Amino acid sequence: MKQPISPAERTVYGYVADIRATSRSDTIIYNIVIVDLKGGEHKVRMRIPPGWLRIGMPIMGKLIRVASGREVYYVIQDMQIYEELRRPRVVKAESIRIEESVAASVGRGLLYINAAGGGSMSVPIISQTVLDKARSAQGGECYIHIAETPAGSMVVAVQTEKQRSRYEKLEKFLGWLEKDGDITPP
Repeated sequence: MKQPISPAERTVYGYVADIRATSRSDTIIYNIVIVDLKGGEHKVRMRIPPGWLRIGMPIMGKLIRVASGREVYYVIQDMQIYEELRRPRVVKAESIRIEESVAASVGRGLLYINAAGGGSMSVPIISQTVLDKARSAQGGECYIHIAETPAGSMVVAVQTEKQRSRYEKLEKFLGWLEKDGDITPP
């Protein structure tokens, strides 16, 4: 069965759930997953993300479908911080447990968090990417990004200690690129 062709351009609002850098021939491509409030995932590519782009950041922009040969992917145009959504709080967890769900009212499942400072909580996960990240973070300390949305609290990103360290280094690199506008090391 053929999949319907999505519109060539549409506006997206949501949170950055994942950023991955990959190299292609002579350039670095950043693959970004944006999760909207309904749990929809929008995967986009970009060459040089803005220095303010972070995991968990609420953003908006126009998704543009690009066809290159047999490959079809999305880029985001006019990306900016979406001030209508609150920035998530980050909770350092000593441990987490996932209860996956098939009920649409709960999303993909519930994440049970034992916070590093004491206390516990449970928050719904509505995105498959976030669920996969939570699965890989089980068994160790991690950072949970919890957004307070009009529909209630939800987990918008999960990072292990190692991933958080890697993203902090990536942020420094992006800030350096934005500041200097050059990729030649000092």
